[in-house]
Amino acid sequence: MPDQRPVTATVFGILNLVFGILGVCGNIAGIGMFAIMSSDIFDAKTKAQMNLQQFADPIYFGVLSAQMVLTGILSVVIIISGIGLLKFKPWGRKLANFYAIAYLILLVVGITFNIIFTMIPAINEANNPGAAPEKIGAAAGGVAGGVFGVCFGMIYPICILIFLNRRRFVDQIKGR
Repeated sequence: MPDQRPVTATVFGILNLVFGILGVCGNIAGIGMFAIMSSDIFDAKTKAQMNLQQFADPIYFGVLSAQMVLTGILSVVIIISGIGLLKFKPWGRKLANFYAIAYLILLVVGITFNIIFTMIPAINEANNPGAAPEKIGAAAGGVAGGVFGVCFGMIYPICILIFLNRRRFVDQIKGR
């Protein structure tokens, strides 16, 4: 009797590989952008116009650096998880669950620091009397984009936690 592989294992295995590779590529690009933004290429006036002055804060710089390292590690974890799921191994599911939980925590921590270091200062600046319309629009757009980004970013990890922890799938993968 041939071994019946659940479609869930194949779908999430492939998605984990794709999202992991995209995560590695995004992390490499992010490190490049981070290096450029935190360098002295821009003068103080340009940094203020581009709202880059938060990079001078050591706490923000440290948290952003740690977040980049952790997302890079999680990208590798999800790639390994994808391989495990394609091979229909229990450790592939466990790694996927670890990734999902760690990513959700990282997302909440990231948005918290984003609120503290970028959104609140932008809103305060937009609330100043005589604030330019573009400052008000930037603050509103930043808040809306942040909320949308967090909600969108939660979709895949939540899908992992739902689909890879269904009783039938857990029994199938443990039974191997």
